[in-house]
Amino acid sequence: MQRMVFGAAVLVGLGLAAPSFAQGMTPEQYLRQAKQAVQQHRTMTALSNVNNAENEVLRAGVADENRGARESEEAPPIVRQLGAAREAIQQHHWDQANRLIDEAMAHPAASVGAGGSQQ
Repeated sequence: MQRMVFGAAVLVGLGLAAPSFAQGMTPEQYLRQAKQAVQQHRTMTALSNVNNAENEVLRAGVADENRGARESEEAPPIVRQLGAAREAIQQHHWDQANRLIDEAMAHPAASVGAGGSQQ
């Protein structure tokens, strides 16, 4: 337990945020945080928030419009956009990441909250 707390403290001290586990956040809220991190060139924070947004989209069942989206090349558009945004962030293509996050935020699935309801 001490090792985990110390590890999180080191990440925060280095300017790398530990993953956010806030309850009840929508994909759009995670994407707003990711966008801010991209604008500040904070790779780990941006990636964490993009991952959290994707997890919320999948948890809400948006990917059910195309079952097996993770295994399929025909994933829903928002899932493809988030994957592309993740790649752009990893390569430090900040303008491209910013654009892809904006596109994902415009998708109706971005406003789906916990439990699959639109907010």
